[in-house]
This record gives sequence, structure tokens and C-alpha cells, in this order.
Amino acid sequence: MLTHDALNSPRRTVAVVPLSTMAMAHPPITISVTCQDKPVVAIIDRVRAVAKHRLRSKIETLSPNEIDDIRQAISIILEIQKIHRLSIHLVEQSCTLYK
Repeated sequence: MLTHDALNSPRRTVAVVPLSTMAMAHPPITISVTCQDKPVVAIIDRVRAVAKHRLRSKIETLSPNEIDDIRQAISIILEIQKIHRLSIHLVEQSCTLYK
């Protein structure tokens, strides 16, 4: 989940960066992170809105370094000069993952 905590409460959706165990890291498009002690790749150019009811439970919180890496990658991809502090959590989705 990528949106600021203050925005999450009133909205039915949250912004997420999907993760993959199959992709390779190629910054800034994809960034290596750790989820449940396993290496995964955050696919930065696939940021999307997801309905909150599809999220079951929090499974991980990124390290400060991983948050900075993702923040910088989003900034580069979206050509944003400065991104405010983001509350980033990895959340397991209750949906089918497709290749």
C-alpha cells in the first residue's frame, strides 16, 4: 500500500505497488525489496488503485532504505521533484495473481 495514512480512511481504494517473485530488478522500473524474509521485486511502473476490501492483512513493513528506494523510483518515473513522506506497507491481496 502506497497512500498516506490520512487518505486511507475516507477512501474505498488505496494506491499499491505490486510485487513479483519472478521479475528482475532494473531500477527505477523495478526495485528489489524483502517480503517475509524473501527477495521480491516492486514493480514501480505498475502503480494502481486497489479496493481496500481486496486487502486481507498486513504482512510486512518496508525498511526505511526500501521506502527511500521506492520513493526515488516513483519520483523518477512520474517526474516528480519531491514526494512527501509515504506510509508504505506490503499487504497480501485476496485476489488471484496472474502472469
